[in-house]
Amino acid sequence: MKTTTTLLAFAAILAALPARAEDYPAALDLNLMSVVRMCLAAVPAMQAQRWGRVVAITSIAVRQPIPTLILSNTARAGATGFLKSLAREGDSAGRRTGGAGSRCATRCSIRRTWS
Repeated sequence: MKTTTTLLAFAAILAALPARAEDYPAALDLNLMSVVRMCLAAVPAMQAQRWGRVVAITSIAVRQPIPTLILSNTARAGATGFLKSLAREGDSAGRRTGGAGSRCATRCSIRRTWS
C-alpha cells in the first residue's frame, strides 16, 4: 500500500478583466477543479492510514478580492470553500487540511500578468 502523507496544491492566475462567460470554465478548471481532483485522488489514502496533510496555497484575494483578477478571485474562493468543507468533514480522522492566502504569490502573479 502506498503512503500519502502530504498534498500541496498551488494554482496559477489565469486571466484578468475583461472576462467573458466563456473564460470561466478554464479558470475554474485550473484554480478550483485542480485542487478538487488532487484531493479526491489523495485523501482516500490519507483516510485509510488516518494521517495526512492537505495544504493549498491560494491568494490573499480570497479575503480581499483584487479588482483586476475576477476569474482568479472567483475560483480561489471556491477552492477555499472546498478546503474548509474538507477540513470540517475529515480532520477528526487524523488528516489536517488548510489553505494559505499568500500575498507574495499574489504580487508575483500580478507582475507576470501585467509585464
